[in-house]
Amino acid sequence: MPAPDLSELVRISRLFGSDPEYVLGGGGNTSFKTASRLFIKGSGTSLAEIAAEEFVCLDRALLRAMWERRYPDDPQAREAEVLEDLLASREKGEEAKRPSVETPLHDFFDEAYVVHTHPSLVNGLACSARGEETARELFGERVLWIPAVNPGFQLAFTVRRAIEAYRKRHGRSPDILIIQNHGL
Repeated sequence: MPAPDLSELVRISRLFGSDPEYVLGGGGNTSFKTASRLFIKGSGTSLAEIAAEEFVCLDRALLRAMWERRYPDDPQAREAEVLEDLLASREKGEEAKRPSVETPLHDFFDEAYVVHTHPSLVNGLACSARGEETARELFGERVLWIPAVNPGFQLAFTVRRAIEAYRKRHGRSPDILIIQNHGL
């Protein structure tokens, strides 16, 4: 199956990645998805200079299957098994690339494009004592605040549950997701 045109994903990635107001030191990640495939920034690449071939192509059916699997409670064992499944979901020819540990989360969002950044301003909010309260004052019901949780699959699982609950309450997904002590 031919790869879709990723020029818009590259443009968005470079736009945010080259602006220190959004991304410091090449951090953050971006993705684009079709019905069957997800393209996400490869680990170790810089958003500011990323090229289309630096995105990792993954099989979305294999990513969705990860939500059904029961992983160990031990964080190290869990993340090792999650990484195995994540790497196994890469499309043929992508074996040299490593997807972000947050890939399952990108796949879960309804939107075709996902931009995950760590802007200093938002990190100030996400790491502040009154962060959640201030986020609600600024954005009202548009924002979903996720309390601090370990990164990786545990974060993805926690966000997924919170978004599902938000959708039940509001009939739609949140416009903004802020992860305490993490990013936007």
